[in-house]
Amino acid sequence: MDDALVTEHPVPPGTPFVDRLEELLPGSTLKLLVRSGTVRPDLHAVLTDAFGALATVADSGAADLGEVSRPDVSKASTLATWLASRGIGAEEVWACGDAPNDLPMLRWAGRSFAVANARRSVQDAVHEVCPANTDDGVAQVLERAVALAGATAR
Repeated sequence: MDDALVTEHPVPPGTPFVDRLEELLPGSTLKLLVRSGTVRPDLHAVLTDAFGALATVADSGAADLGEVSRPDVSKASTLATWLASRGIGAEEVWACGDAPNDLPMLRWAGRSFAVANARRSVQDAVHEVCPANTDDGVAQVLERAVALAGATAR
């Protein structure tokens, strides 16, 4: 952790402090969450400018949180790799999302859903909008998928 970080959240005891972030991250780190000490609606743009082509900066919708990963790492690429190792293709996948960081995964999936409280850009990119999180929208999609799988298995 950078000792210059100012945050309203308490730092857990034993948290390591380093001069350079690379000293702290193992080689297997795939995503770094960057949190601003203040609400920064422009954080995504600031991080994108700072990292350039060295990384992909994803927008999770939180004004003070940035997600930074290798250029080839996204929810879509990770899910595609994991499922391909199990013989499952995109056409068999249903995916749900609510924020811009979900868009690559939602575009990749065979069937995509956005919860009703998702950002408009996410709702516009999916096959179907399901009920909001507060109405158990994802649970309703899962129940539908299980019912469909049960009907197909018969």
